[in-house]
Amino acid sequence: MAATNDSKMQNIIFPQINYAPNASFTLLERAYRLSKQNDGLKVHVGNVYTGDAFYEDDDTMIHKLADYGVLGVDMETAALYTLGAKYDIDVLSIMTVSDHVITGEETTAE
Repeated sequence: MAATNDSKMQNIIFPQINYAPNASFTLLERAYRLSKQNDGLKVHVGNVYTGDAFYEDDDTMIHKLADYGVLGVDMETAALYTLGAKYDIDVLSIMTVSDHVITGEETTAE
């Protein structure tokens, strides 16, 4: 849905405010509706954290973000949503989980 971020790109474009980039509702709603047609698919819709560094030594902020409902971490979504807004095009970030940064759980490529 949205991308909380620490992006340098956001600070350059919007030096005076905290811009909140969002997905296109049209694509979000369609992807969610289509995902519900697959009973075995576990889907979460929400906010992600886009960081300039994927892994950080201090995980305090990751825990705090999770407490506030942030679902995942990536490095691209904030820029994608920002560019979509700038150029008035539909954008949506769809992610899979490779590893859980809090519990340390991992999945296989399969």
